[in-house]
Amino acid sequence: MAKRSKQYRSITKAMIRSAFETVSTLNEAISINLSIDDMLDPILQEYLEEMLEHYGVGDKVILELLESEGIENFEAVEAFITKMKGYGCRIAIDDFGTGYSNFGYLMRLRADFIKIDGSMIRQLEHDRNARIIVETIVGFAKRMGIETVAEFVENDSIFAIVREIGIDYAQGYHFSPPVASPLRTPEPSFFG
Repeated sequence: MAKRSKQYRSITKAMIRSAFETVSTLNEAISINLSIDDMLDPILQEYLEEMLEHYGVGDKVILELLESEGIENFEAVEAFITKMKGYGCRIAIDDFGTGYSNFGYLMRLRADFIKIDGSMIRQLEHDRNARIIVETIVGFAKRMGIETVAEFVENDSIFAIVREIGIDYAQGYHFSPPVASPLRTPEPSFFG
């Protein structure tokens, strides 16, 4: 609806400004999801750079690239990532394990984090193949120096498996439902 009504860019700008304003007052990082279209939009790119310069929060910003979308112009995306890393931003690949997932993609995008898709994490208790795939992703990530995040950790059992596999971070309802303010967000769960 936002794209059809031509409000998408304005909404995205407002979200970026609000997120950076909030994180500038916190001692924590914040993640912002970006689509391929966002990264390749010169107006949004310029605005993102302006806000990074204005608030000076690059080292607190993780840009999550929506992995389910195809990348046709790798050079432009790589240039965007290089520019953002120059501001201190870190890069996460969201929903890895579905869509266009491949290991070559990770090498070219120089990701700092892989967020393993929740559809696989949810199956860890009951599906041996899901576990093999997740273990493969984690093994590759560790060898490449990329940290891993398990999405949709919903209970103690899944959390125990995630820890056993060696995933670096976990998120999901097991820890907390979404909250209204980042000022009240519980600490992320770290293990290692």
